[in-house]
Amino acid sequence: MSYLYLAANQIAFQYIGLSMALIFALSQAITVHMGHLLGANDKEHIYSVIWSGCLLSIGLTLCISLFLWIFPHAFISIDTNIHEKNNQQFVLLATHFLTLCGFYQILESLRIALFAAIRAFHETRLTMWVSLISYWGIALPIGYIFAKYTKLGPFGLWYGMIIGVIFSIVLLAMRLMIKKNSYLKTA
Repeated sequence: MSYLYLAANQIAFQYIGLSMALIFALSQAITVHMGHLLGANDKEHIYSVIWSGCLLSIGLTLCISLFLWIFPHAFISIDTNIHEKNNQQFVLLATHFLTLCGFYQILESLRIALFAAIRAFHETRLTMWVSLISYWGIALPIGYIFAKYTKLGPFGLWYGMIIGVIFSIVLLAMRLMIKKNSYLKTA
């Protein structure tokens, strides 16, 4: 990856870091609220807390992503002079990375919300394994293949991460439904 791609990629990473801080805070609220419901044996509200937390998380990152997609130059201009002729290729690359970043962070916010709900059921080891498999076993190899052997280049790494996070969401949603249904049948 050239320095130009690395710099453009870093723009996307800095904004995903800011938005994910909000999502991690929201996930803590989901875990605490779920913990209170489970402790109170309030079976009636568990389903609504899980999905309202997931929808709130997705909605928040969707709003942030819309800003990244509609006004990418405003965000890029914080770090660089977007009007300078020598920076035009950089601005184009950063815009593309911000577009991928927006899609990724919407999916990642759902994954983190699912983690939070599962964590309330005292299940932490599974989430670790899902993350390891999703990112190291799926996202990284697929991203490498896309980056190295297709015309996607460095953008292929982002596509690999998107595929890995989708795999993670599917596994976590399935596990959450099993945990929720098991809890509702017992207790």
